[in-house]
Amino acid sequence: MAVQTYGYIENEFDLSVGAVGSRARLLYVAMLVMAGKIPRENLMAVFPQGISKTDPCGKNLSDVSLGDSMISYLKIRPEMAGVKYKSESMGWGTLQDVRNTYELVRLLGYQTAHIHFVTDPVHLERVRLVWDKTHPEGWTATFHAATFHRMSWFERWVREPLARLVYWWKLSR
Repeated sequence: MAVQTYGYIENEFDLSVGAVGSRARLLYVAMLVMAGKIPRENLMAVFPQGISKTDPCGKNLSDVSLGDSMISYLKIRPEMAGVKYKSESMGWGTLQDVRNTYELVRLLGYQTAHIHFVTDPVHLERVRLVWDKTHPEGWTATFHAATFHRMSWFERWVREPLARLVYWWKLSR
């Protein structure tokens, strides 16, 4: 399972836009696991997200990666008991996150995998575009739209369509 994160969750009372977005996506993951839509047996949650856009791999080792921030939040949820977690600061951005998900799963010793991607409904189209253009042969995926997280009007109607166009262009060259 790979969750496309939105922002750091500093603490349980953090109401920043990024924390609210990531928390909504992670709560949706917990709901999918409880409903059996993501099987808990042998479930591994991978987070290849880095430290920041300017320093994705984190030269300052005291910084917490975005993925580690998400794991801290998921681990305390009782419905996520028994799930294994792997975080590695490998990059930043949707294109890197999806590609690095494959790499991280391979580093864990898997040659093929079925990945459950969880993100908000609008961003899901960009994740699916990257998947369609880059997934390894024999790998499969399910895409879950975290309906608890709603992006702003600008993000929905301006940023995401432009981002999908840029990604389509990058991946089509």
